[in-house]
Amino acid sequence: MKGHKDEYRIWCRETAGLPIFMKDWWLDAVCMGKEWEAILLPSGAMMPYLERKRWGMRFTLMPQHTQIAGYMGDSDSPSDIAKAIDALGLAYYYQKYPINQSWVKDLRAFGFTVKEMITYRITDLSDEKALIRRFSENKRRQIKKAAHLQVDESLHADQFYAFHQNCLKKQHKPISYSPIYWQTLYSSCIDHQAGKLIGLRDIDGELTAAAFLVYDDSTCYYLIPAYDPDKGSNGAGARLVLESIRFAAQQNLVFDFEGSMIPGIANHYRQFGSTPTSYYSVEKTYNSLFRLLLWGNNILNRNKK
Repeated sequence: MKGHKDEYRIWCRETAGLPIFMKDWWLDAVCMGKEWEAILLPSGAMMPYLERKRWGMRFTLMPQHTQIAGYMGDSDSPSDIAKAIDALGLAYYYQKYPINQSWVKDLRAFGFTVKEMITYRITDLSDEKALIRRFSENKRRQIKKAAHLQVDESLHADQFYAFHQNCLKKQHKPISYSPIYWQTLYSSCIDHQAGKLIGLRDIDGELTAAAFLVYDDSTCYYLIPAYDPDKGSNGAGARLVLESIRFAAQQNLVFDFEGSMIPGIANHYRQFGSTPTSYYSVEKTYNSLFRLLLWGNNILNRNKK
């Protein structure tokens, strides 16, 4: 089925307030080497999606580092949206929809599985002292401990990648994205004035923590943080969050921790006085063989965390 990618590019230019994750240039970057398309709905609104193929079947997944996609708006009924998705002829459909769209639950009536997900947000950054008072005592103590760390806003993309890779290696974990993918994403964000690297260095000049922030007209996302596990007691993690919040405040943006359903990470984010904010994943299996194959395959696991 032919998609509407060209029309979507025009729609992006004409539609105000789109989250960064739904912009065409973002999709070009995070879907590098893969195909993304768009659905045209009766109202003229559009839905982007990443299409994959395996076992001779077509299905959708969320691209890496992409919090939401799906439908954004209120002009089309759940029935219209369900029909448009069904018409794609997929074996399997999965997307995470933008925040504050409780109507998504109505898709259950059309055979979709809808699950609540949580991200953590700080919406009022206007008073830093009041903000810090809402941090847990533990986070305030960590920030004080990290007061000697120097902020580095001149990190290069390759420095950040090498640092993140090394941090994960120390934890016996592989990095989940390639250098080419990272350079493409980073360059696209910088070209569109939508990305920022922030690092923290100790008194010896060694990088101890760093984060890649991305942002749109309303929200700054704490997209990729990295911490040296050998220096976990120096308070750098809390200080890095504070410096990232300061950047968001300078831009008059909401700060989004780019949520996690993992209890330990969620607790970390809550301790900064953030507010749990709901959004929803939408899923439907059309092909029974695909469902069986999923039981013995983990291709979806990293896309649904």
